[in-house]
Amino acid sequence: MPCLLPFCKPRPLLNAIFIRARPVTETSVTTPPLSGTIRHTLVMANQQPERTLRRNPTLLAILVLGIVLRLWNLGRQSLWIDEGFSWLAIRLSFRGITALSWSDVHPPLYYYILKASQYVLPSSEFGLRLPSVLLSVATLVVMIAFVNRHWGHRAAYYAGLLG
Repeated sequence: MPCLLPFCKPRPLLNAIFIRARPVTETSVTTPPLSGTIRHTLVMANQQPERTLRRNPTLLAILVLGIVLRLWNLGRQSLWIDEGFSWLAIRLSFRGITALSWSDVHPPLYYYILKASQYVLPSSEFGLRLPSVLLSVATLVVMIAFVNRHWGHRAAYYAGLLG
C-alpha cells in the first residue's frame, strides 16, 4: 500500500546499502546513475555523518520546546499511586530493590536509576520525577535523529512535535 503522507518519498532498495550524503573527500565513490536520474554516494569510513540537531535549528527548537514542556510545573502536583510505589521502592537498599523485582512485573533498572539519583537530587516530587524527564528527553533526541536519518527533516519535525 503506498504511503499517502506528504513526507513519504519512495526510496529505492539501494538506500539500505548506500547512505545519501555530500562527498567531502577525494576518496568518495559515486555509483553510476540508476535509471538516468537517481545518484547515490557511498560514504567512506573517514567521513563523519551529519549531525542532526546542530545543523537544523528547527529540530533544535522542537527539542528545546519538548524539554520546557516536560519541566513545566514538574513538582507542583502531589504524587500519583505509581510514583508513591516508586518512592517506597527506592527507600529499600539495592539488594531490597532486587528482591522486590522478583515479585514485581517491572525490571529493577528504573528503581536503581531512581535510587542513585536521590543521592544527588532533592527528596521531593521534582527530584523523584526528574530522572524520568531526563530519560524521556534522551528518548526524544534518539527518536528525532532516527526519523531524520530514515525519513528526512519533515518527518522528524512531526515526530519531534508528537514526541
